[in-house]
Amino acid sequence: MNEILRFTRYAFAGEGVKRKFLISQLFLVGVVIFDLLIPLLIKTIVDEGIAEQDMEIVVRNSIWMVFFAFISALLSIINIGYAVGFSSDTAHGLRVSAYRKIQTLSFGNMDRFQTSDLLVRLTSDVNIFKMMVLLMSAVFFKAPIMLIGAVFFAYITGPSLIWILLVIMVVVLVTLIAFFWLVNPMFRIVQAKLDRLNLVLQENLSGIRVVKAFVRSDYEMERFDQRNDDLRVQARKPMRVTAFLSPVLMLVFNLGTAAVLWFGGSESVLEGSPTVGELMAFSNYLLTATIPLILVAVLLPQVTAANASMGRIFEIFDVEPDIQERPDAQSIPSIRGRVIFDNVTFSYLNDDGTQNQTPVLKNINLTAEPGQMVAILGATGSGKSSLIHLIPRFYDVTEGRVTIDGVDVRDMRLDDLRRHVGICLQQAILFSGTVADNIRYGRPAETTEEEIITYAEAADAHGFVSAQVDGFDSRVAREGANFSGGQRQRIAIARALALKPDVLILDDSTSAVDVATETRIQSAMAELAQGVTTFVVAQRLSTVLIADKIIVLDNGEIVAEGEHRELLASSPIYQEIYESQLGGVEEFNG
Repeated sequence: MNEILRFTRYAFAGEGVKRKFLISQLFLVGVVIFDLLIPLLIKTIVDEGIAEQDMEIVVRNSIWMVFFAFISALLSIINIGYAVGFSSDTAHGLRVSAYRKIQTLSFGNMDRFQTSDLLVRLTSDVNIFKMMVLLMSAVFFKAPIMLIGAVFFAYITGPSLIWILLVIMVVVLVTLIAFFWLVNPMFRIVQAKLDRLNLVLQENLSGIRVVKAFVRSDYEMERFDQRNDDLRVQARKPMRVTAFLSPVLMLVFNLGTAAVLWFGGSESVLEGSPTVGELMAFSNYLLTATIPLILVAVLLPQVTAANASMGRIFEIFDVEPDIQERPDAQSIPSIRGRVIFDNVTFSYLNDDGTQNQTPVLKNINLTAEPGQMVAILGATGSGKSSLIHLIPRFYDVTEGRVTIDGVDVRDMRLDDLRRHVGICLQQAILFSGTVADNIRYGRPAETTEEEIITYAEAADAHGFVSAQVDGFDSRVAREGANFSGGQRQRIAIARALALKPDVLILDDSTSAVDVATETRIQSAMAELAQGVTTFVVAQRLSTVLIADKIIVLDNGEIVAEGEHRELLASSPIYQEIYESQLGGVEEFNG
């Protein structure tokens, strides 16, 4: 019941949706009224026309029957037209609401949702939901109206036989409830299996080059076959149950018709009532009452599947973002860029939303003064990316606090905070559009053509972009597939610079470029980002030599801090990194 109420709220959220629904249902009521009048005309034709040999009554009522049938068909067409518009608007509104909710989710929420899972929910599940809305507004809601009308007219026509109709209704309703109870969990499992299949498809198609390079097509085919077969086997189960539904309901209807003819015919022979026309009318109302239930039975698998999909969509709405803006959050028009990590400990959340007991960062104390470049070194998994993700509040600290200019980042408005903090993520993501669109992404209205060129030059991207036929208006393929990894990284750096941030974060953003290119980028950025507090996460020592402060992380803890020469003299871990990448310490000192 709660899901139905929630469905109603989302279904009628769009502008004009209520009006379309109400109009469609008004026409539906008209269809039912004209359909219910036809058996009365049949009764009149048989009892007053045929029985009395009155041709005028037969002709006149036959003409009315044809007229009512045409009117019913016309109203039904109009009803379906409005129902199509209503269902499309509802699906559109639901998809927009779900997508908008996803935009509010934090990095942690997205870590726990599979991308393929969200895609299925926004496409397949919403389309199933749309079909359910269409069927319900065009057909499904017709059942109770016809049922009530048929029972009313059946009682008027043959009151002594009404118990047969009531028994049939009870049997059919019990059958439908049992069916729904059995099949609903089956459809939920089907959608879950579809998620797993889509995950394999997404991984395989996005990584097709790796698959081919390692000659793993057979293995990936086996994975796909297994997931596809799991889906096929599970999808059969609700369909097998459904296969029994229509025959059972038709059996009940035929038994009901036989009961009407048996008991009604016996009364007619012995007592003279009901008349032949009343029996025919009652049989028609029995059919009229049963057909909607049979329609419900036919549509119920779709409705059941939609109910499962609706629950999956509502799971998105039910997720609370890990990162939420406080009601009294401060507006920060400008910052100087003094960043302090004050005894910070951080651990990720588990899949169930509980705090993981193993911290990835422990007791971090770090100060970056305005305009300083702070480099962060460490082995893979040491917590480098986790550390810098706390600055723009992609995640919240577990203990301690992160402050900018003395203000806890949790007390700042999120939009303000992230406008002041530019970041180039570890994986360079480009969007479809033009190169210029990607560079001006953070400030689409304010970034001028001259600035785009300036930031592209600083990121050493101007040369290869200008070499394109359309220059900065060149199209970017999906995920930037028409550019190399290093080129994507340089466009992403230009995008971060174009934000004109007060705090700049480069998360291993030059890992795919050569040392010469990296040197040019560093030189240009030293001038362009002057006065900007910069955090550089790197694996290569050459990236951090010019930093004002170097932080060495190991197992989530700061094990060394200082300038290059200080660390080279005092930190064994830093010396080991230096020796492995740039040669012996003695050679440097000499």
